[in-house]
Amino acid sequence: MENIHVCIGGDYPSISLGTKSRRTDYLFRVFNLSEIQEDSRIEYLKIGDTVVQTQKSKDERGCIYFYYEDHFIGTQILSEIVSDFFSVPIYRLSVTGDKNINDPRRAIDWIMSRQNSIGRCSMNSSEMSDEDLKRFLDGFIVTDELTLSMKTSDDFMKNLNLQTVLYGIPAIWRETPEDLSYKWSDGEDEPRYFDYFFEVRNLNGAVASIVADNGPNEFFSLYVWPDQNGQQYPLGPLVQ
Repeated sequence: MENIHVCIGGDYPSISLGTKSRRTDYLFRVFNLSEIQEDSRIEYLKIGDTVVQTQKSKDERGCIYFYYEDHFIGTQILSEIVSDFFSVPIYRLSVTGDKNINDPRRAIDWIMSRQNSIGRCSMNSSEMSDEDLKRFLDGFIVTDELTLSMKTSDDFMKNLNLQTVLYGIPAIWRETPEDLSYKWSDGEDEPRYFDYFFEVRNLNGAVASIVADNGPNEFFSLYVWPDQNGQQYPLGPLVQ
């Protein structure tokens, strides 16, 4: 079954179909009216009660460009039409605030009102408040991958630690004599390597490795096994 990928802002604001790991060609790209390409023919399409200006891309993919007064509203309308037509929820949402600083906040309100979870979500914002982020993290489920790039307050960052992330799930520190390899995505040429990490085992048998980077960014990565290539977790449980 195809999955719906939605991108708001950035270099490629678009709606596309794809598998869980890979996007196929764009169906639509959505822009503000001010971004109309003057050297291309304009056609008009009625969607509901609104007449929308459109253009066809000049490449062989035949993608259709839609132009709205507000690119966010246009993306929202078209995404819901595609989602309802295929009877599948939106699987992947990528949002930046480069066109409108309110886009990430509006995207959170929209996606949380439409569905209870999403497969992959990426948010990049310099204006989102701690309250907005907390509401999103507490009230929404991201099942496969969550990427956040935003500036939070010092108090918020101090409250984000291993205990709050794991929410009571036991973790064991492990070190290995040789690096473990983990293929993150199809787009990577090389796998990730690590030899010290927290091992997390859930009651349902799922295993994950939490790998911390204690450099200047102080971030961590959560690798859920098996990896993209189907490689299973290579270590057995520690005997207590």
